[in-house]
Amino acid sequence: MPTIAADPALDASLRAEAIALLQGLLRLDTQTPPGNERLAADYIAAVLDAEGIAYDIVESAPIRATIVSRLRAANPTGRPVMMMGHTDVVTVEPEKWDHDPFCGDIFDGYVYGRGALDMKGQVAASLAVFLALKRANPPLTRDVIFCAFADEEEGGVFGAEWVWSNRRHLIDAEFAINEGGGEPLTVAGVDFIGCQVAEKGSARLRMTVKGSPGHASVPLENTAFRNLGIALERLHAWEPPTVIVKPVRAMLEGIAAVLGGEAASLVAEALLTDPPTWEPLSRLPLNDYERRFLHAQTRNTVVPTMIHGGSRINVIP
Repeated sequence: MPTIAADPALDASLRAEAIALLQGLLRLDTQTPPGNERLAADYIAAVLDAEGIAYDIVESAPIRATIVSRLRAANPTGRPVMMMGHTDVVTVEPEKWDHDPFCGDIFDGYVYGRGALDMKGQVAASLAVFLALKRANPPLTRDVIFCAFADEEEGGVFGAEWVWSNRRHLIDAEFAINEGGGEPLTVAGVDFIGCQVAEKGSARLRMTVKGSPGHASVPLENTAFRNLGIALERLHAWEPPTVIVKPVRAMLEGIAAVLGGEAASLVAEALLTDPPTWEPLSRLPLNDYERRFLHAQTRNTVVPTMIHGGSRINVIP
């Protein structure tokens, strides 16, 4: 959790409280499906009850619960700001973990558990800040909303979408602080902190591959799996065209303005080409992850994520 308090003692206290809250959240199995975010909502409700803070728990369906709380400004001059997150997590294969994925324990300085990064960590940090604001009771210029949604991992139908359609007054804010952005992009030793302004769109496609079936004892040339391998390799080798959207262009121009020199020249070379080109950007001094991250920001991406096939071990499908 980044430093958010000027007083070192308060900062240390916030860190400790956020870690404890995270551990508690991680010990709740909120895998989607089925979700069961009611566990997390009740846990957060108990924390708020102990502080005398009011809240609303709304269920879009049985066990699919979202919790919302608000600190009210006496004389607001602006619309609310919301700290938001989700409490559902993706499913887990426990046998592939070194530690119990719902233990919430600390090993080698890390808090272990499914959802620590996505995104119970930020939920816990936001809740700790929310509690600190309540205790400090500063003169707020706008309401501050804390919201922990159900159902993010499968699209939000039972979470943000449902609340917005059915209980909009609970979360109607001028802006929200959510996951995404905030990660440093280090270029030539300088950290640039990104601000996420939107999500990329997505298109989900299903590819069906056919081939000649038969018995596995007599291998065939034209099998579905061979054809699938060829198709996947072509997808992997395909380089979508470079597209620099306005927010990415602004980010690159900002990096160039700060660094100047060779970095500025490489950015200018990439942006002034018509159409823009990736090759100069690939020469920026980035580590492997940062290079792949920037590469993904400058184009559509294609990646296979699920595969199904075959019925028996001795049958060529």
